[in-house]
Amino acid sequence: MIPPWLPFVIILLLWPLKPILAQPPSPSTKCTSKCGNVTIPFPFGIEESCAVDGFFKVDCNSSKPYLREIDLEVLDFSLDGTMRVIYSVYNTCDPTLNVATANLKTTPFIFSQTKNRILGVGCGNFSFLSNDDSIMAQCSPTCGKSLRYCQSTIGSPLKGFAPFIETSPDDQECHYAALVEQQFVEQNLKNPEDLRRLTHVPVVLEWSILARYFDLYARNKSKAYESTSTCERSACSCFSSDSPTVRCNCLRGFQGNPYFLDGCQDIDECATNTTNICGSQNCENFIGGYNCYSSPRSKSEELNVNMIILGLSTSFGSLFLLIGAWWLYTKLTSSTLITPRDMIGVSMYGLPIHPENFTEIVKGLTTKQRECIEDMGFGVLLNINCLVFHLLLSEMLLKSIAPETKEIVLHGKSIPMRESDFEKVIGLPNGNQEVKCDMGEFDETCIRMKNLLIKRSKNAITLSSLMKKLKTMKDADDVFMISFVLFTICTLLCPPESSKIDQALFTQLKDPRLIRHKKWATYCFLYLMDGVRKFKDEVSRNFQGCIPFLQIFYWGCIS
Repeated sequence: MIPPWLPFVIILLLWPLKPILAQPPSPSTKCTSKCGNVTIPFPFGIEESCAVDGFFKVDCNSSKPYLREIDLEVLDFSLDGTMRVIYSVYNTCDPTLNVATANLKTTPFIFSQTKNRILGVGCGNFSFLSNDDSIMAQCSPTCGKSLRYCQSTIGSPLKGFAPFIETSPDDQECHYAALVEQQFVEQNLKNPEDLRRLTHVPVVLEWSILARYFDLYARNKSKAYESTSTCERSACSCFSSDSPTVRCNCLRGFQGNPYFLDGCQDIDECATNTTNICGSQNCENFIGGYNCYSSPRSKSEELNVNMIILGLSTSFGSLFLLIGAWWLYTKLTSSTLITPRDMIGVSMYGLPIHPENFTEIVKGLTTKQRECIEDMGFGVLLNINCLVFHLLLSEMLLKSIAPETKEIVLHGKSIPMRESDFEKVIGLPNGNQEVKCDMGEFDETCIRMKNLLIKRSKNAITLSSLMKKLKTMKDADDVFMISFVLFTICTLLCPPESSKIDQALFTQLKDPRLIRHKKWATYCFLYLMDGVRKFKDEVSRNFQGCIPFLQIFYWGCIS
């Protein structure tokens, strides 16, 4: 019997697609696009209605752009999420030049870790302190006749810093310290002692827009992120739990401003490439890429080919659509259709294990508990905001992974996957102590830990009971630390095959103070590879592994 909804599916398949715009949209004519020689791209703007919010408001004073909120002059903006600003050089001999450093704590801006370095000129110990007075970078020159400077990279992205210089009491020399753009150092400060003659230097800031604007644009369809741009959600670029941010970019084969509706437009590689991208072959452009073919066709041959294609498509198109619609119907009614429960592979008394459970726990955490989680090295997980499982994408990724070689084949290219990728994407600690879950080490300490979480020590701890226990906890004690790590691993990072907690994990949690020193990223990555192998070999019906990592890793690769 033909289902009643089948004709509607056919109509939808035959419905014409929305045509692609030939030219990217222009900003409103009311928006000033330049300040002096500096282009002001959206989401930045000079007029009130032209910036995405107050942080991106630009004041144009004497043909020089200044970020209003932090009062820094901007040299240039880049849609890759960076901008170069003018920053003062710290000088011990002229305190009038030492302007207070910018505090970016409440802004969507941050001092770039990879594009800046610190310089110190003079004899002494140069330290750069972060907002909490911890040392984020330091260096000391050897103070020889020809070497009276030092330079170093910074250890982490910064929201603010202050230079601190230690010198001998009888040292009357002027000392200079600065955070400087790395490219400027390489090109203009080959002799770093030239810093003495500068009062200001360029520094690179990274920027992102707040996620709530991204969600608003998505609802209003004022962004074309579904097709030609990608937006890295807060799991990948989050500065704080209060201000998750989004960074967008055009996919390969497109160019433009991804923050505009249809702002990413196709690049015609055949027309714009001056080096003849296909060599001696002919070039054919298509949306998002190009093809090279050997022999050119004559106009008559082209016409004949087009007529043949048109005839074939007319004859068989309807047949293929009917077959496709019927296939869709069988897949939707088939018992083998992939479901969230199948993908996650575990059920807790009828409730599938899903990241929503993790999100629910995170929402109920107290401030002290959040601080405790950050101290354990699991703080980044509190900010993950892309925990929706795209099942067809996940199925495709699982089929594309070769667990033996730890590679994934995407669009014909083999891409290695490493423990370090898991560490960077998920933000787990990867310390110096191996995670070895061995029931042979399940001793009296582990039994006492288990008894704190369950009344009947002979029973296994289920994820549902652990979730209920976590919801009642308000203290940030050892019991909470152990419970949170167990719950996080078994719901988000390494979901087990059953609804029961792997008791061997207790052997790695005997001393909660050592949790941050464990190689959790390595453990979860190897667990993922083993889960892929079991799933592909049909050893396990359900997949056991961190699906959020696969999805984020995939979007990072294609962008």
